Amino acid sequence: MKPFSIRKKMLVLFIPLFLVSYFFLSFLLLYIVNGFYRSQLYNSYQNQTLTLALQLNSILDEPSICAVNLLYDFNMVENLSLLQRTELSTLEDYLRDKEILRILNSYLLIYPQISSISLYTSDNILYSTEYGMENYWNNQARDIVLKSIQEHRSMDIWFPYEKRNYLTDDPTRPSLTMGKNLVEIFTGDTIGFLYLNLDETELSSLYAPLETEYTSYYIVDKNGKIISATDKLLLEQDKFYEVIRKGAEGNQTSMDLRFDQKNCFVTINPLSQNDLYLLSVTDHTALWEAARSIYLWVLLASVLSFLVLAAVIIVFARRLTVPLEDLIQRMRNVDLTFQETGVVTPRDEIGELTDYFNQMVLQIQNTFRDLKKSEEQKRDLQLALLQNQIKPHFLYNSLDTIYVLEFMGRHQDAMASTKALADFYRSALSGGEEIVTIGQELEMISNYLVIQNFRHSNFFRCAVRVPESLWFYAIPKLTLQPILENALYHGLREKKEPGNLCVVGYEEGNFIFLSVSDDGVGIRPEVLNNLHSNPSSHFGLHSVDTRIKLYFSEECGLSVASEPGEGTVVTIKLLKKK
Repeated sequence: MKPFSIRKKMLVLFIPLFLVSYFFLSFLLLYIVNGFYRSQLYNSYQNQTLTLALQLNSILDEPSICAVNLLYDFNMVENLSLLQRTELSTLEDYLRDKEILRILNSYLLIYPQISSISLYTSDNILYSTEYGMENYWNNQARDIVLKSIQEHRSMDIWFPYEKRNYLTDDPTRPSLTMGKNLVEIFTGDTIGFLYLNLDETELSSLYAPLETEYTSYYIVDKNGKIISATDKLLLEQDKFYEVIRKGAEGNQTSMDLRFDQKNCFVTINPLSQNDLYLLSVTDHTALWEAARSIYLWVLLASVLSFLVLAAVIIVFARRLTVPLEDLIQRMRNVDLTFQETGVVTPRDEIGELTDYFNQMVLQIQNTFRDLKKSEEQKRDLQLALLQNQIKPHFLYNSLDTIYVLEFMGRHQDAMASTKALADFYRSALSGGEEIVTIGQELEMISNYLVIQNFRHSNFFRCAVRVPESLWFYAIPKLTLQPILENALYHGLREKKEPGNLCVVGYEEGNFIFLSVSDDGVGIRPEVLNNLHSNPSSHFGLHSVDTRIKLYFSEECGLSVASEPGEGTVVTIKLLKKK
């Protein structure tokens, strides 16, 4: 009897086996989905609600952050006199009022989720960013508000969510208001009271796109009163008292219950401010509708995929089994040095496949070669980095500065300088890690600049404006320090007068940009042209640029722009990596 060919063996063996196993797995999958899909959907809703709660917390935290920044702003030397009781002329009084309103309105630009800000000073003057907020501001309203704030001293206080006709930019809507006692930092004396209104629509706009026919989101207080909802008619209604009570009694974050004559799945997530909770209410109908569609799709996909795969097996078994052994033999001829297997007729399909195999071998050779070269470059750059980290002259000068400060009796400055020096070298040398977060890099340059300020008697000012959202992304260690050192020694010191440094961070798409700018003497055109045409001529910048390209990609790195007499801007382009 003639033995079966490989193709027939494949058809006889694999098609029945595939048919039985495939349909068995399909029905088993349907059975598992019946019990498993519901729990997965529950977890999905819980995770989505948790993510939304984190986003809402960032908005609810903004009034507290804004109030703290305003406190520090009004405690600055140039602003402290604005809130002190002094006899002023009419013009001076007008200019003071104008400056206070300018400061308040500037914070509305920085924190757009805050709709309005009021400041009530210790000399009984009310400043507001919106017209009409001082309406109905009388002794009774003042006593109610001030009593609550004074009882909490320096703590933030959230007022009840309700409609009122004072300290609000819209008396027709309930107000979500935070108050804070404004004190002079050095004396502890009260110099004013802050009131910040948070627009409810800023909260509802976050979850409105997530709502569906079956799912709704609400923000409620501890008594179940609705604070925020897409349906504004529901605001201030006590619809969720029992939900909050049951969740608190059983320490539950999710539950099934009957709500508005429907069986619903409810998730509860506490928010960061004012005993607020985010609720997600989903009709069970949505769960069963989604599961039903999954059942149909699984069944349809099973049938179609079986027909397609069966056809593929038949076709490829016919076309591949005959030349298969020849291809295996040719592949065996490849030796351990990854040499090509020889010339094969180009029109032969197996020959083309073999040619692709040869190309793969060559790519492997090139990859090994590139990896080896890359590792050598990384070792060289790591050595250069370590050498650049431990600069004896910087350590000697810093120690000498500390000695002079001690000799002059400036013990606090000497302690601060010593702490900054220790923190700088601890960050620069510990662990041996070459990649740190942007936040760690900013902390490192902060210590570096403290030391430089003591060394050079505060001949420069530095502003760092990098959003906290970027602090957790990766950056090669000691990327900013060489650039700041160039700005200090080649830009500001040659200016012969105090100057300014500025470090700014922002994001565009999948990239992060950090720019270091100074208003020093700038770079002469011929030097700047040489820097662009021959980057290796400046080892410090070239080393930073090369490390960035190695760890991220060729499209990342440094760019330098400068105008003689005006200053220099060095921009760092990084990929978003954590």
